[in-house]
Amino acid sequence: MSSVVITPWLNVSPNLQVINFGMNKTLGNGNGLQAMNAAVEANLRMNIQF
Repeated sequence: MSSVVITPWLNVSPNLQVINFGMNKTLGNGNGLQAMNAAVEANLRMNIQF
C-alpha cells in the first residue's frame, strides 16, 4: 500500500480489509438459516508521530 506524507509527523494511507466470518450461517427472517457473505471495509489510516 502507498502512503501519503502530509507533514514529517503525519502520513495517511489506505486500508482495505476483507472479513470472513467464523460462522457462515445466521438466522434470517422466519428463523431459517441463511448464508452470510464476507464483509469488505475500506478506510484511511492516519499515523501521527509525537
